[in-house]
Amino acid sequence: MKKFSFILLLFYMITFSQNKSGEVTYVIKSIDFENKIQNTKNVVDDIKKIALEQKFLLSFGEKKSKFLIIENLDKTEGNEKNRMLNKLATLRFTCDYSYYLNIEEKLEYFNKNDGALIKVNFTNKSWEITTESKIIDKYLCYKAIYKYDYLARDKKVKTRIITAWFAPSLPFSYGPKNYNGLPGLILELQDWDTTFLATKIELSDKEIEIDFPKGKTITQEEYEKKVLSRN
Repeated sequence: MKKFSFILLLFYMITFSQNKSGEVTYVIKSIDFENKIQNTKNVVDDIKKIALEQKFLLSFGEKKSKFLIIENLDKTEGNEKNRMLNKLATLRFTCDYSYYLNIEEKLEYFNKNDGALIKVNFTNKSWEITTESKIIDKYLCYKAIYKYDYLARDKKVKTRIITAWFAPSLPFSYGPKNYNGLPGLILELQDWDTTFLATKIELSDKEIEIDFPKGKTITQEEYEKKVLSRN
């Protein structure tokens, strides 16, 4: 049985290695957030509802990728309240930027919803790959964990834990948001209390063109100072 599984995995890897690019659609599978402030319950529920309706698209080639929200214009166009709820949903629960990665130049770009374009030197993330596995759609996936420390609003250093489920039979090291670097495509990702799930995967043997945003870039430090100056 183990020998058969290995041969099957090898067959998948050889087959998919012929593909040079792809597109993956992600939906929000769940948001495990419990609002304990009673007088804001209705507003938070509305924000969560909008977040659960959002979809995202990952496009990738051999050296470049981009990840962005697929705008649902019929729910936001001409409706100021829904536009505000959509903005809050991306800020709190899903993703408030479009992400671009250039592996060859080791650069990543965060095009924030407020218009800022942040350029960062790309470094590989230190994933902890486990033996825990499960089937997502028809793909065997393994669990990986990534941890990093951040300064919270209460001025305390806290640890954020990212959980990814990646498919080795899809040998593309990309995933939702700026989470990448695993030996397989990430089909499910839990970031804080939100879980992204891949629902559509399209692969191609032709390289696709990925256009990067143009304009003046700033560093992450410059952006943080800019945000603090608004408050």
